[in-house]
Amino acid sequence: MKLRTPLLLFAFLPVAVWAQSMSIPQVTPWPQDRTAAISLTFDDGTPSHLNTVGPILKRHHLNGTFYVVTGGGTWSSRFEDWRRLAAEGNEIGSHSVHHPCLLPQFRPNSADYTPEMMRAEAGDSAREIAARLGIQRGLTF
Repeated sequence: MKLRTPLLLFAFLPVAVWAQSMSIPQVTPWPQDRTAAISLTFDDGTPSHLNTVGPILKRHHLNGTFYVVTGGGTWSSRFEDWRRLAAEGNEIGSHSVHHPCLLPQFRPNSADYTPEMMRAEAGDSAREIAARLGIQRGLTF
């Protein structure tokens, strides 16, 4: 047992030195020294987001995250409005390409999707948003 103790100390010494050299992660403060934040999120990319929500947020100097479905709808028909919303400081995030749903009356139904199909729904949508809006950071989903 006496011989093991020095060997164990020798084995763990590099770990202890490494741990002491690690910097402690810093907490990123909220802007203007605020103590909390609220995230405003809006799903599905509906026309009311462009017609009503966006102008209300702008009027009150607020921003939100808008999750759009990129397989058609307002993403395609009103793309310039989404671009403007992003330019105003709002995040445009991925809500899939076709919005597969678990409710049986809706198609496409996510119960019919394979994991690969779900990855494609999320990934293809995120790539399209990044490419069309020129976003160089990660997107939320």
